[in-house]
Amino acid sequence: MSTEDSMNSMQNWGFQMIDDVAISYIDFLSSNKGTQKFNFIKQNGINGFALELTKCAPTVHEWRNFQFYCKQKLLKANYIAHIQEVSSKSDIGILYTNYKYYLKPSIKLMTEIPSTQLFGNISLDLIIRNEQPFRFLLKANYYSDRNYQKEQSFQEIFSLLRG
Repeated sequence: MSTEDSMNSMQNWGFQMIDDVAISYIDFLSSNKGTQKFNFIKQNGINGFALELTKCAPTVHEWRNFQFYCKQKLLKANYIAHIQEVSSKSDIGILYTNYKYYLKPSIKLMTEIPSTQLFGNISLDLIIRNEQPFRFLLKANYYSDRNYQKEQSFQEIFSLLRG
């Protein structure tokens, strides 16, 4: 899948999805509550969001394009793809397939101590349930020790993905 194909798929609905998540995240920061479509994580060194895809129209293929698009944007922002895997499990007649990208800040950023960590390590998970989109997760795990600078504000990730 080329970056151009992924971008074309994103034009119609992907950018709007990013904008909707960003607005809901701002609301979450003040109320500490998610929405029916979006859940947010902000605890113990993890920032992230989960999209409940059973309430969204795009197809598995479109969500794979969205995931690939997010990965490409992160690669351009000095991340490296550390793990790319597909796994499946069955649970009482329900088949779950997880498409996962795990990205880390490039070692080239570690030129001094404390090192920059960008948003931390990022995982992009697309979970398919019985061949239907089920959940999309973006999680950033940041370091809090003295070897790393403070992580970038998670709100900035939406601008990075939208830009």
